[in-house]
Amino acid sequence: YDPSSSRHRDNFSLLRVLQFSTICTSREWVKCDDCEEEKDVWDNVFTNSYYGTAKDANTGEIVTLINRTTCLPAQYTQGMWNLGVLLLLIVSITMYNIYLSKLEIRWDEDNTSAPDYSLVVSNPPKNAKDPEEWKCFFDTFSDKQVTLVTVALGNDELLNAIVAKRRDIKILRGMLPKAKGINFSDEEALGKIVLNEHNRRIAEEMERSCLGK
Repeated sequence: YDPSSSRHRDNFSLLRVLQFSTICTSREWVKCDDCEEEKDVWDNVFTNSYYGTAKDANTGEIVTLINRTTCLPAQYTQGMWNLGVLLLLIVSITMYNIYLSKLEIRWDEDNTSAPDYSLVVSNPPKNAKDPEEWKCFFDTFSDKQVTLVTVALGNDELLNAIVAKRRDIKILRGMLPKAKGINFSDEEALGKIVLNEHNRRIAEEMERSCLGK
């Protein structure tokens, strides 16, 4: 078997492709006496790369060759190094997270804001609507005075009705000819004014239609 032959180079075509990967590419051709009986096992796409035959230069006999790796398998020392690096990585990440948590607390203490000194009562009594009463209540538990108390009422429907009323008044101001002196708070008088204006416009429409005929 001549290792410098083209057959040798062809067998290593796959190894040239894998030379930049983690696969071991250090291999050698050795004689295998029992491989001829197991040739069916090697009969696959890798046959030409890892199995071959050659003539013995001394005896002239045809011998079976296999391409054997010269790299050592995974060793105990290598496994311990990998385990040590993994444990070091876990400990480092844990310590870094603890450091970030402490840094976040320190940053929050150095940057105070209104929410840091605010209290929210989510279940107050239904009749507790006086801010001054709440202020006196909180003053009994505070070393310093209470700055501000806000009472939020669940009156969304009332606020929506007020907004709708203001919108309608704004529309009526643009539609009524003498809206400047109208008291929009007097609903009865406002209703009469709107009715009279409505009747006047109908009369004008009828008069224009008659003239057009």
